[in-house]
Amino acid sequence: MTNLPSISLRKHYRKVPGEPSEPTSTIVLTSPNRSYVDIRAFKKPDLSNPVQWAFAGTSESVRDSNGRCFSTWHHWIDSQTDDPALDRGEMITQDDGDVLEKGTTVDPDTGEEESYEELWTDLPLASGSASEHARICVVLRAEEVENGMKGMVIRIGERCQGILKKNGAVSVERR
Repeated sequence: MTNLPSISLRKHYRKVPGEPSEPTSTIVLTSPNRSYVDIRAFKKPDLSNPVQWAFAGTSESVRDSNGRCFSTWHHWIDSQTDDPALDRGEMITQDDGDVLEKGTTVDPDTGEEESYEELWTDLPLASGSASEHARICVVLRAEEVENGMKGMVIRIGERCQGILKKNGAVSVERR
């Protein structure tokens, strides 16, 4: 486990087989304790549907006996469902430091399982005199079971994003 938070930017998504593309601005803020908020906002949003997908929870990474790294994201809140499927991928570090995530997912339109790849890069935290401020990480988590409400907000330096779900209605913010 790292002692620093991370800000990850998705460079592309690819259904296998297929060509890589990136129709969203996908940023994941992850705290040192592995809490995360993942927001995938359309680059050309429809005002009635500006977010493709948003979810938050905790993650973990393990290495198998061959040294391969697998990460699992536990969706505590998910904008698309109250019963999320397993979110797990193999994480392969590329020569330039980017990470290629390979896994399988269920296509929400067809219900069929399909292979995917996502290419991720970590955005730098500020260095020098601004580094202490850039590394400040705050995680806010709220839950009211009786009101059907869950929410999580993560702030890392100047970046902040959060998701709130109450009785099926979802609110997502990014700054």
